[in-house]
Amino acid sequence: MAGLRCWRVSRRLWEYLDGEIAGRLHQRVEGHLRECDDCQGLLSRLKEEAAAARLIEPISPPEDFAAKVMRRLEVMRAA
Repeated sequence: MAGLRCWRVSRRLWEYLDGEIAGRLHQRVEGHLRECDDCQGLLSRLKEEAAAARLIEPISPPEDFAAKVMRRLEVMRAA
């Protein structure tokens, strides 16, 4: 698509996937994706990564985590 090259599209694909691109830019990105196998492949891989990331269960740090970090920083400053 005129004026919209792969490097510009690839930089915006996460925003595109998250629905953060609207209007004319959204239309231009979609137009480029319809015509570019390389960017379609990159979009497909990003979708797979996003799906895999959703499978990761969040973990919570131990209750005393912040206190331990602060103590270590104090020790490092004193050294």
